[in-house]
Amino acid sequence: MNEPYNEIFQHTLLPKEKQSENVYMHQWLKNDGDFVKENEELYILRIGEPQGYYVLPTEPIKSSKTGIIEIKKNNKGDIINSNDIIYSIHFDDKYTKKLEDIKNQNEINIVKSLVNVPEINIDEFTNKKNIIWQYVGGDKSEAIKTTSLDNNLKFFFTFNHLNDKNYIIFLFESKKLALAKGDKISFLFESNKIIDFEINEKSYKSTKQIFVKLSYNIFESKVLITNEELKIFQNEKFLKWKIHISKNDISHTGGEPYISGWLEPSKYQTKTHQQLVISNLAKKFEEVLSKEKPDFIGLYNRESLTNNNLMQSEECYVYLMIDLTNNFYKIGISNSPKYREFTLQSEKPTIELLANKKFINRKIAKSFENALHSAYKEKRLRGEWFKLDEIDIAEILYTLNN
Repeated sequence: MNEPYNEIFQHTLLPKEKQSENVYMHQWLKNDGDFVKENEELYILRIGEPQGYYVLPTEPIKSSKTGIIEIKKNNKGDIINSNDIIYSIHFDDKYTKKLEDIKNQNEINIVKSLVNVPEINIDEFTNKKNIIWQYVGGDKSEAIKTTSLDNNLKFFFTFNHLNDKNYIIFLFESKKLALAKGDKISFLFESNKIIDFEINEKSYKSTKQIFVKLSYNIFESKVLITNEELKIFQNEKFLKWKIHISKNDISHTGGEPYISGWLEPSKYQTKTHQQLVISNLAKKFEEVLSKEKPDFIGLYNRESLTNNNLMQSEECYVYLMIDLTNNFYKIGISNSPKYREFTLQSEKPTIELLANKKFINRKIAKSFENALHSAYKEKRLRGEWFKLDEIDIAEILYTLNN
């Protein structure tokens, strides 16, 4: 069995004028368990106390041997003393296998930490469930953090269910980017599939949390996302995005994990982990949606969208319900009025569905609901609840049943 080679640090190896200074580990250029070659750059030292945030590192230190590296001083900022072992180079297969086991376990632990935790909000006026996020990829953040290739442009995205619709939400620094109607965000995947999202509304100031501390404004834009597009995010490996600004015909390319900067970096610091977080977020979104809104249909594909309206197969109903304890009536819309009745009954068992009328999409149903609300506005109590007389009820029942 070959004994490992140990690299031992001595202050006497430094220039004479620097030998009395403290020496710190500044940055490793290799990972524990990597195969390295002789004279390959391994790490950078820092000599002397840091002045604020500015440090003067040394030239990269090169490997003395060829083999598997075991890093001893792994942490940035570790002080290096004379006779400290900086690293060892191993030559035998047994150590390589041990290191592989350690790396595999570390990978398992990292993957376990990249959790996506949803948050279910219920609109007090409409009783509609909205799905947003408390944690994305293990970060206390509502979106996936990415940067441009030069790390100059931060760009975030997430999947939300808002007002009975599925959206992909784009978030960005207002001082560096402003998405407007006609701009396009494209996502490229490893399979060469591309999804294009065109902005169709003005961006607005966001209330979403991306970083724990943030000193600048985040704006957001949202675009309807289809079931087909969600499946691509679930099953394909994300590579990069491209943002095209139509006003001045400029494009930005990126999609790298956010791993550096004065704001807290993401926990998914490799492309592989980032791809896993994106895939799992899309899967978790569908899982939560199925649980919270089992009758929700969604949009099948982008070709089924015309002028950003919902496709015709997303049937929607206008309904009339009664609360038997006070004889107040609710005029509302729902993808599934029977399910809506069930959810309301779980809060108040005396609620009963009287009638409903089906429409080919939510837009038309909403217009019909608004017409009824307007016709009986003098009878409105709050929100969608009305105090109706027998003639009103007969009129509405006749309208919904014919």
